[in-house]
Amino acid sequence: MTILTKIVKRGRNESSEATCEDKDGEGITVIIRMRPLHMGETRVWKVLKKYNSVAQTTAEGRPLPERAKGRNFFTFGNTFTEECTTSEVYDVSVREIVKSVVEGIDGTVFAYGHKSSGKRFTMGIGSEMLNKERKGVVCKAADDIFKHISGSRDRKFSTKISFLEICNEEVRDLLVPKEYVSSLQDNPSKLKYSEVTVADYNSLISAFVEGEKKTICYCKLSHNFPCEH
Repeated sequence: MTILTKIVKRGRNESSEATCEDKDGEGITVIIRMRPLHMGETRVWKVLKKYNSVAQTTAEGRPLPERAKGRNFFTFGNTFTEECTTSEVYDVSVREIVKSVVEGIDGTVFAYGHKSSGKRFTMGIGSEMLNKERKGVVCKAADDIFKHISGSRDRKFSTKISFLEICNEEVRDLLVPKEYVSSLQDNPSKLKYSEVTVADYNSLISAFVEGEKKTICYCKLSHNFPCEH
């Protein structure tokens, strides 16, 4: 399953649906998206949408009769079953963050999980961006951002992107012609990365697709997918 986390730093008068919010108004929501089983796999966890929870199951695929919260039963900000689409995930859990960002409120969305958990499919990074019939979260967010910009008459926007590869505690900037590598162990103030200005949706997609061609790190457990981006 893919774990999608969204972080929003809200203004003083804004409400939050987040499951956790600190005194500075920073809300964090953790979302689970269950992917379909691959051939030969056995279901051991099941989404209980009614409770926004994930429960461990029996061999027959039924939730265990005794629930132990934090052991075989976990509750999240939102959950999505294997039948859901990326559009559903985006509309329910991400679209409002994108709207907040273009209105001046900081927002972050990122996915994490083990190999083949569906991160790349959900986010739609790199070559996946060229599939117009299967847009991921990144493409949908970019589409909404530029639609908002084109419809705004009283504000000026500057849109910049960065694309980094993190592997073996090294950070590589994928948007520069010459490779630049820094270490995660360095002082954060020494971490350098480029910001490329993009004028529209197509130029953003082109920059990410070109950047993916420069990835060099592949996890030992995966033959096809880079470690982290």
